[in-house]
Amino acid sequence: MDAGKKVQIVEDEAVTAMLFEKVLKRYGYSVGEIASSGEDAVAFARRDTPQVILMDIRLIGDMDGIDAAQQIRSFSTCLIIFVTGYSDDSIRDRALAIPNSLFFVKPVDFKELVCTIEEAV
Repeated sequence: MDAGKKVQIVEDEAVTAMLFEKVLKRYGYSVGEIASSGEDAVAFARRDTPQVILMDIRLIGDMDGIDAAQQIRSFSTCLIIFVTGYSDDSIRDRALAIPNSLFFVKPVDFKELVCTIEEAV
């Protein structure tokens, strides 16, 4: 699979993660191991070097998605797309302060999400 088509999913809700995976694979993306914690997200991103990360903000463990994204940014310039059910301005501002990031509020329009990923890769 083309390395430019590699997406990492970071989502603690299994059903949501599987839905993202199904949609992305239908569009030809390679999806790495799904992370449900910030700690796993950092480890998987370092190992798999995805082009795009779909990152939930509220995750299992001590590290939220924004903290994980900040750590990932120290070794990767990949696009990080925050996909969350929280639309609070302070959360949005904190997420978008991370370079090369975007913010989507659930429920996500999959067509719009895929178009955004296509533009990035």
